[in-house]
Amino acid sequence: MNNYVTAGGKIYKLREKKIRSKSGATYGSNHVKITVATDYYTGKQIQHDYTGKTNYEVQKKIDSSKCLTDGQLNLIPNNITVNQLVNEYLNYKKGFVNQYSVNSTLGICRNYIFPTIGDMLIKKIKSDDIFKLQAEIFNDTKRISVPPKVFYILKCAFNYACKKGYLSCNPCIKAYIYSSAKRTQSILNKEQIYKLLVTEKDSIYSGLLAIIFLLALRFGEGVGLSWDQVDFEKKIIVISQQIDVKNKLQKSTKTGLDRIITPPEIVFRYLERQKEIQEQQKINNPSWDNPDNFIFTNSKGKHFRRSSVEEYFRKIMDNTSNPSVDIHSLRRTTATILAENLSLNAVQYYLGHLRRQTSVRYIYPSEKGIEHLTKIMAEHFETPFNNAGLKEIYPY
Repeated sequence: MNNYVTAGGKIYKLREKKIRSKSGATYGSNHVKITVATDYYTGKQIQHDYTGKTNYEVQKKIDSSKCLTDGQLNLIPNNITVNQLVNEYLNYKKGFVNQYSVNSTLGICRNYIFPTIGDMLIKKIKSDDIFKLQAEIFNDTKRISVPPKVFYILKCAFNYACKKGYLSCNPCIKAYIYSSAKRTQSILNKEQIYKLLVTEKDSIYSGLLAIIFLLALRFGEGVGLSWDQVDFEKKIIVISQQIDVKNKLQKSTKTGLDRIITPPEIVFRYLERQKEIQEQQKINNPSWDNPDNFIFTNSKGKHFRRSSVEEYFRKIMDNTSNPSVDIHSLRRTTATILAENLSLNAVQYYLGHLRRQTSVRYIYPSEKGIEHLTKIMAEHFETPFNNAGLKEIYPY
C-alpha cells in the first residue's frame, strides 16, 4: 500500500487521522500538511491540510489544488483586484454573520474602498497605500469612526487572501489605524441636550432626534418607528423593527431582540405633536402617502434619510462646545444617564444589546460620577495625607 503522495516535485508521507461522524461513528482517514508559502514578515509557514479516505483521494485533491502549480509550491496566481477580493470575502462571511452586518460592511466598501483602490491588484497593495486611504477618507468625511472600519475590513479581507493562498503576507501588518484629532467627549453635555430638545423644537427633525435620545434608539429603529408600535392607553412602546442601511424596512432589530419600553410622559407629548404634523402634511400635499405607517415622515410621507438628518444634527452641534459628537452619541448619552440610576442588566435591556460587555462600552464617566469619585478620594486620603505631614512638603 502506497503511504506517500507527491506535491511540487516532493514526496510527503501520509499520516492517519481519526474522524468522528455526526452519528458518532469513528473512521480512519489519511491526511498530509503541505507548506504552500512563507510569510516574509513573520517567517511563519502557510500550510494547507489535505484529507481523504484513501491515498488516491488525497493525491487527487493535491493535484487539483490551486496552490500547487507546475511542479513547484507556489501561490495562486494573484491577478485579483481589491474589488474582487472583498466581494469574495463578504460571500464567505455570509455563512457566519447576519445579513445586516454584511450589508453594513458592503456599504462602507462601496462608499470608501471600491472608488479608490477597488481596481488595484492585491499583490501591489502596500501598507502605505492603506494608511493614505484612511487619511483621504478622514479628510473627505471628517468622521473619525470610518477610517478604523475601513482598516478592519481590509485587514480581514487580506487575512482571508493569505489563507486562500492569494498572498504570502497581509499588507495591513505593517500598516496602522489612522487617527486624527480624537473627540474629547462622545456624549452630549447639558447645553447640547437643551439646544436639541428646546431651542430646535420647531424643526421637522427635532421630534425624531428627541425620541432617539429619550428611548436610546439606534437611528434605524428611530426612523423605522411606526404608530403600530405605540400603545397610548398602556403607555408602552414596542421596539421591533428598523430601517436598514439600504433604506429598507426590516421587521426585526439589529440584534433580533424586541423590547417593550415604558417611556416618560414627555415621549407621548412628542408623539401627539407628530400626529398634528402629519395631519398638516396630508393637507399640504394631496399625494402624501405613508403605507408603512411611520411616525416620522417628510412632506411626501416617506421616512427620513440618514444623510439629511446627520447634516441637520451636525449644524446644531457646530454651534456648541463639542461639534465632534454624532447621532449615535444620543444613544450613548442616554445609556450613561441610565447607568447612574439603574442596574447594568436594566441598561442592557433598554438598549437591546445581546451582551452586557456591549452596554458597558456605551457608558461614559458622567460629571456626577466624577464629582462623587473626587469626594470619596478626599474622604479616604485627605486625613492620612495631613497626618503624615505631607501637606508641608507638597504645598498648594
